[in-house]
Amino acid sequence: MELDSLTRNFNDLQEALIEFEQSKSEASEAEMKLEVLTTEHIATAAQLNAVCSDLAATKYSAQAELDCTVKKWEGENSNLKFEINVLKSRGAAHVGLNDNNSEECASVDNVKEDEAVLRARIKERDEKISSLESEIVRSEQLRRMMHNRIQELRGNIRVFVRTRPFLPGD
Repeated sequence: MELDSLTRNFNDLQEALIEFEQSKSEASEAEMKLEVLTTEHIATAAQLNAVCSDLAATKYSAQAELDCTVKKWEGENSNLKFEINVLKSRGAAHVGLNDNNSEECASVDNVKEDEAVLRARIKERDEKISSLESEIVRSEQLRRMMHNRIQELRGNIRVFVRTRPFLPGD
C-alpha cells in the first residue's frame, strides 16, 4: 500500500513536473512574443512621431504659403475696389457732361478725374478704418478672454482673514 501511494505520488509529481515545464515553455514563448511586440510598438510609435512631425511641418509651411497668398489677393482686391470706385466716380461725372465744349470737357475731365480719385481714396480709407476698428474690437475681446484665462490658471487671490491693528492696550 505504501508502495502504491508512493507510486501515485511519483506519478502525480511527474505530471506536475510535465505541466510545470509546459507552463515554463509557454511563459518563455510569451516573453519572447512580448519582446517582439514591445519592439514593434516602439518602432511604430517612432514612425508615428516622425509622421506627426512631418505633418506639422507640412501644415506650417502650407499655412505660411496660404497666408502669403491671401495677403497678395487681398492687396489685389483692394486695388481693384479702388479702381472700381474711381471708374464709378468718373462715370457719374461723365453722365452730367453730354454736349459741352471739348476744351471745357478736357479741363472738367481732369478736375472730375482728380475728384473721382480722391473720392475713391476716401472711400477706401473709410473701409480700411472700419475694418481696423472691427479688428480692434475682436482683439480686445481676445485679450480679455486670455486675461481671464490666465487669472483662472494662476488662481484667484482672495483675502480670507483680516487682522486688526494693535491697540495701545494690547
